[in-house]
Amino acid sequence: MGYAMRTDRYRYVEWRDAESGNVRARELYDHNVDPAENVNLAGRHEHGSTLSALAADLANGWQKARPR
Repeated sequence: MGYAMRTDRYRYVEWRDAESGNVRARELYDHNVDPAENVNLAGRHEHGSTLSALAADLANGWQKARPR
């Protein structure tokens, strides 16, 4: 099951196991430099803090998400 969110700059996706809810894969795209979403940044160390912040925002729900 995929869950996604979009900010002004990023699109973040979590792919979760339907039974356990555990995250199986992540996607992160920076629309400032890659509007066509050709490069998944989720596995790159330099984007770790952005990935963590967006994962927290997704977990908290759209009502609590802060602009990025």
